[in-house]
Amino acid sequence: MSAKDNPGALAAAGAEKARVSELDPSRSKKPTRVEYFWLAEARAAIEVAKAALPHLTTEGMGAVEARPWRPVYSGAAFDRDRGTFVPENVATAIAFLRRCVAIKTPTLGSYGLKHAAERWGATHGMAPYLTNGELIAAASYLGFTIKEEPRSLNVLIGVGVKQVQELDPICIWSSNWRSNRPFGRWL
Repeated sequence: MSAKDNPGALAAAGAEKARVSELDPSRSKKPTRVEYFWLAEARAAIEVAKAALPHLTTEGMGAVEARPWRPVYSGAAFDRDRGTFVPENVATAIAFLRRCVAIKTPTLGSYGLKHAAERWGATHGMAPYLTNGELIAAASYLGFTIKEEPRSLNVLIGVGVKQVQELDPICIWSSNWRSNRPFGRWL
Protein backbone atom coordinates (compact mmCIF):
# COMPACT_ATOMS: atom_id res chain seq x y z
CA MET A 1 0.00 0.00 0.00
CA SER A 2 1.49 3.36 -1.00
CA ALA A 3 1.31 6.59 0.98
CA LYS A 4 -1.17 7.93 -1.59
CA ASP A 5 -3.60 5.16 -0.67
CA ASN A 6 -3.32 5.86 3.04
CA PRO A 7 -4.52 9.37 4.05
CA GLY A 8 -3.27 8.87 7.62
CA ALA A 9 0.26 8.26 6.39
CA LEU A 10 0.06 11.37 4.21
CA ALA A 11 -1.06 13.47 7.19
CA ALA A 12 1.71 12.05 9.38
CA ALA A 13 4.31 12.69 6.69
CA GLY A 14 3.03 16.25 6.25
CA ALA A 15 3.17 16.86 10.01
CA GLU A 16 6.71 15.49 10.19
CA LYS A 17 7.77 17.65 7.23
CA ALA A 18 6.28 20.73 8.94
CA ARG A 19 8.04 19.87 12.20
CA VAL A 20 11.39 19.41 10.47
CA SER A 21 11.04 22.58 8.38
CA GLU A 22 10.16 24.69 11.41
CA LEU A 23 13.26 23.49 13.25
CA ASP A 24 15.60 23.86 10.27
CA PRO A 25 17.45 27.19 10.49
CA SER A 26 18.37 27.04 6.79
CA ARG A 27 14.74 27.17 5.64
CA SER A 28 13.47 30.09 3.61
CA LYS A 29 12.26 33.21 5.40
CA LYS A 30 8.62 32.53 4.52
CA PRO A 31 6.87 31.29 7.69
CA THR A 32 5.20 27.91 7.65
CA ARG A 33 1.54 27.39 8.54
CA VAL A 34 2.64 26.15 11.95
CA GLU A 35 4.65 29.33 12.51
CA TYR A 36 1.65 31.46 11.53
CA PHE A 37 -0.39 29.64 14.19
CA TRP A 38 2.35 30.11 16.81
CA LEU A 39 2.64 33.82 16.06
CA ALA A 40 -1.12 34.34 16.12
CA GLU A 41 -1.33 32.59 19.48
CA ALA A 42 1.64 34.61 20.79
CA ARG A 43 -0.01 37.89 19.74
CA ALA A 44 -3.19 36.83 21.53
CA ALA A 45 -1.14 35.84 24.61
CA ILE A 46 0.46 39.29 24.72
CA GLU A 47 -2.90 41.03 24.69
CA VAL A 48 -4.41 38.67 27.30
CA ALA A 49 -1.40 39.09 29.60
CA LYS A 50 -1.40 42.89 29.25
CA ALA A 51 -5.07 42.94 30.24
CA ALA A 52 -4.54 40.59 33.21
CA LEU A 53 -1.30 42.21 34.46
CA PRO A 54 -1.51 46.01 34.16
CA HIS A 55 2.13 46.53 35.21
CA LEU A 56 3.57 44.04 32.70
CA THR A 57 6.33 45.30 30.40
CA THR A 58 9.08 43.52 28.49
CA GLU A 59 11.35 44.03 31.52
CA GLY A 60 8.90 42.31 33.85
CA MET A 61 6.54 43.96 36.29
CA GLY A 62 7.25 47.62 35.57
CA ALA A 63 9.93 49.45 33.65
CA VAL A 64 13.43 50.36 34.78
CA GLU A 65 14.27 53.96 35.49
CA ALA A 66 18.03 54.42 35.31
CA ARG A 67 18.78 56.38 38.49
CA PRO A 68 17.85 55.54 41.10
CA TRP A 69 17.15 51.98 39.96
CA ARG A 70 13.57 51.09 40.72
CA PRO A 71 10.58 49.70 38.89
CA VAL A 72 8.22 52.38 37.61
CA TYR A 73 4.61 51.85 36.56
CA SER A 74 3.95 54.92 34.42
CA GLY A 75 5.77 57.38 32.21
CA ALA A 76 7.73 57.20 28.98
CA ALA A 77 9.90 54.19 29.92
CA PHE A 78 6.83 52.22 31.02
CA ASP A 79 4.90 53.04 27.82
CA ARG A 80 7.94 52.17 25.65
CA ASP A 81 8.55 48.81 27.34
CA ARG A 82 4.84 47.91 27.40
CA GLY A 83 4.60 48.06 23.61
CA THR A 84 7.73 46.18 22.53
CA PHE A 85 6.83 42.50 23.01
CA VAL A 86 8.17 40.23 20.25
CA PRO A 87 5.66 37.48 19.27
CA GLU A 88 8.41 35.03 18.23
CA ASN A 89 9.91 35.23 21.71
CA VAL A 90 6.54 34.80 23.43
CA ALA A 91 5.90 31.76 21.19
CA THR A 92 9.17 30.23 22.43
CA ALA A 93 8.15 30.84 26.05
CA ILE A 94 4.71 29.31 25.42
CA ALA A 95 6.25 26.21 23.80
CA PHE A 96 8.69 25.84 26.73
CA LEU A 97 6.05 26.32 29.44
CA ARG A 98 3.63 23.89 27.75
CA ARG A 99 6.15 21.17 28.55
CA CYS A 100 6.03 22.06 32.25
CA VAL A 101 3.45 21.19 34.91
CA ALA A 102 1.54 24.01 36.58
CA ILE A 103 1.47 23.89 40.37
CA LYS A 104 -0.54 25.98 42.83
CA THR A 105 2.35 27.43 44.82
CA PRO A 106 4.57 29.85 42.88
CA THR A 107 8.12 28.69 43.57
CA LEU A 108 10.39 29.47 40.60
CA GLY A 109 11.61 32.94 39.69
CA SER A 110 10.71 34.34 36.29
CA TYR A 111 14.28 35.42 35.59
CA GLY A 112 15.71 31.92 36.04
CA LEU A 113 12.89 30.41 33.96
CA LYS A 114 13.65 32.96 31.25
CA HIS A 115 17.21 31.66 30.99
CA ALA A 116 16.03 28.04 30.95
CA ALA A 117 13.55 28.89 28.16
CA GLU A 118 16.30 30.65 26.20
CA ARG A 119 18.58 27.62 26.32
CA TRP A 120 15.68 25.33 25.40
CA GLY A 121 14.65 27.61 22.51
CA ALA A 122 18.20 27.80 21.16
CA THR A 123 18.50 23.98 21.08
CA HIS A 124 15.08 23.55 19.43
CA GLY A 125 15.41 26.09 16.62
CA MET A 126 13.28 28.75 18.27
CA ALA A 127 14.14 32.16 19.69
CA PRO A 128 17.46 32.04 21.59
CA TYR A 129 16.63 35.20 23.57
CA LEU A 130 13.53 36.43 25.33
CA THR A 131 12.83 39.03 27.94
CA ASN A 132 11.58 38.51 31.47
CA GLY A 133 8.23 40.11 30.56
CA GLU A 134 7.75 37.85 27.54
CA LEU A 135 8.11 34.78 29.77
CA ILE A 136 5.69 36.28 32.32
CA ALA A 137 3.20 37.00 29.52
CA ALA A 138 3.35 33.38 28.35
CA ALA A 139 2.93 32.07 31.91
CA SER A 140 -0.07 34.33 32.48
CA TYR A 141 -1.64 33.29 29.18
CA LEU A 142 -1.23 29.59 30.01
CA GLY A 143 -2.80 30.04 33.45
CA PHE A 144 0.24 29.47 35.66
CA THR A 145 0.00 30.89 39.18
CA ILE A 146 1.94 34.16 39.39
CA LYS A 147 2.98 36.04 42.52
CA GLU A 148 4.47 39.50 42.20
CA GLU A 149 7.54 40.28 44.28
CA PRO A 150 7.50 43.73 45.95
CA ARG A 151 9.90 46.30 44.47
CA SER A 152 11.05 43.86 41.81
CA LEU A 153 10.66 43.29 38.08
CA ASN A 154 10.54 39.54 38.70
CA VAL A 155 7.67 37.30 39.76
CA LEU A 156 7.38 33.81 41.17
CA ILE A 157 5.66 31.31 38.86
CA GLY A 158 3.99 28.04 39.83
CA VAL A 159 5.98 25.61 37.68
CA GLY A 160 7.06 22.07 38.53
CA VAL A 161 10.78 21.92 39.23
CA LYS A 162 11.30 18.42 37.81
CA GLN A 163 10.04 19.35 34.35
CA VAL A 164 12.27 22.43 34.22
CA GLN A 165 15.27 20.34 35.24
CA GLU A 166 14.46 17.80 32.52
CA LEU A 167 14.13 20.55 29.89
CA ASP A 168 17.22 22.41 31.10
CA PRO A 169 19.78 19.99 32.52
CA ILE A 170 22.31 22.79 33.07
CA CYS A 171 20.32 24.09 36.02
CA ILE A 172 20.89 22.52 39.42
CA TRP A 173 18.11 23.13 41.95
CA SER A 174 19.22 25.10 44.98
CA SER A 175 17.56 26.32 48.15
CA ASN A 176 17.92 29.91 46.92
CA TRP A 177 14.61 29.85 45.05
CA ARG A 178 12.93 32.76 46.84
CA SER A 179 15.52 35.32 45.82
CA ASN A 180 15.18 37.50 42.77
CA ARG A 181 18.19 35.78 41.26
CA PRO A 182 17.95 32.90 38.81
CA PHE A 183 16.37 29.90 40.50
CA GLY A 184 19.44 27.72 40.45
CA ARG A 185 23.15 27.51 39.97
CA TRP A 186 24.63 26.98 36.55
CA LEU A 187 27.72 24.92 35.87
